[in-house]
Amino acid sequence: MTAGMSASTQPSFLPSENAIEKKAKCKYCGCLIQYGSGTSSMGGHLRRCKQNPNNDSNKRIKTTTTPTIDKRDWEYADSIVPFLQVFSDATIRISGTLYVTSDIYMKEVFVIGRFIRHSCDSVDFSTMSMVARMRVKYEKY
Repeated sequence: MTAGMSASTQPSFLPSENAIEKKAKCKYCGCLIQYGSGTSSMGGHLRRCKQNPNNDSNKRIKTTTTPTIDKRDWEYADSIVPFLQVFSDATIRISGTLYVTSDIYMKEVFVIGRFIRHSCDSVDFSTMSMVARMRVKYEKY
């Protein structure tokens, strides 16, 4: 390393012995790079150089695993689809634009409330706990 220069500021290429050729030698792998009128080819080589310790592509990249969906997840999804369908149907009926919706709004709210009360007796614990939280919010309003 040259005196007074840190590793990051020290030149990555050494000048070629023949200055007329306009080539530089990579200090990491020794490859000769022709640089013509600019230094973009040297920069490109540094990003690809396998022996460059400052190259991020040479560092180990953490891989993340994609979560897998097992049979229980599908069974749970199947169990809540009918429950969520009630909300979807009510939303579609209340959001209609071709008819007056003000007189059906309260009817839909009561249908949802009755459905929530009946669903509190579900045998599935996760559905039962979800419905219990919904019931508290429903009764609040």
